[in-house]
Amino acid sequence: MLGNKWTCEKCGYRNNGVNFCAQCGNPKEDRIAGRPYPQKPRKYKTWNDAVKENIVFGELLTFESGGSYSGMMINDYQRYSTVLARDEDGVRITDQTVKSRRYEKTAVYRADDAAFSDLEELIRKENLPAWSFVEKAEGPMLLDVSRTSYYSMTFSALAGGIMQMFSVDPAVFSEQDRKDIPEKIRRILDRYMIPERLIKEEVRDWINPDTQNPLMEPKEGEWACPHCGYNRNTGKYCSECGTEKP
Repeated sequence: MLGNKWTCEKCGYRNNGVNFCAQCGNPKEDRIAGRPYPQKPRKYKTWNDAVKENIVFGELLTFESGGSYSGMMINDYQRYSTVLARDEDGVRITDQTVKSRRYEKTAVYRADDAAFSDLEELIRKENLPAWSFVEKAEGPMLLDVSRTSYYSMTFSALAGGIMQMFSVDPAVFSEQDRKDIPEKIRRILDRYMIPERLIKEEVRDWINPDTQNPLMEPKEGEWACPHCGYNRNTGKYCSECGTEKP
C-alpha cells in the first residue's frame, strides 16, 4: 500500500486508487462465497483438490476465450479473442484476430439466449471457476517464443457481494486429462459463428490494402450507420451507437 494507493493481489499493479485494479480489473477485495481471498491465491496440483473450494457464483454475464503469440521478430505477434456478451439487441459473439501491425479482422455474429444457457450449463456442470485454482505445470522455457491462452468469465454479484471474475488457463484441462471441456466450449461458440448469423465484418490489411473487405452490404430495408458501421438498422436511429439515420 502506497499512501491511499493499493497493490493488486492478482497482477501486482501497484498504483491503484479506488475499488478496481486499473491494469486487470480485479476488485480491491475479491470474494468467493462471501469470504476474502488470502494474500496469495490458492493453487492446487489436481482438480480433485480444487473442486473442494465450493465456489458459489452468480449468473453468467460475459465469457471470453483468447490468447496471444509472440516470436523473436518485432512484427511476429498475434492476438485473438472470442467474446460472448449481451447488448440491447440480444446476444452477440465478437471474434477478433490481430497480427502485429499487418492484419486485423473483426467479425460480429448475432447469437441467441441458448448460447448463454448452453455455456452456463457447461460452466456449472464442470465448475469452471474452480479450475482457476488448478496450478499449471511448468513447461520448458522457450527464449524466442511466448504463448498465452485463457478463458475469462464474469458473473453477476450475489446478494451483498460484488461482481465475480475468474480466469482459467486452458492448458490445465489437458494436464488433468479433460481435453473434452475446451472442445465442448468451442462447439457451443462455433454453432453461432456461421455466415448466416454474421452482422458485421471488418478487415484491415496494411500489407495488401487492395484486399480489404468493406462491411457487408445491408439487406433490403436495412441501412448502415455512417458513424460506427453497424449495417442491420431498420429504425430511425442506429441500434449500435444511437446515431440518427442519414
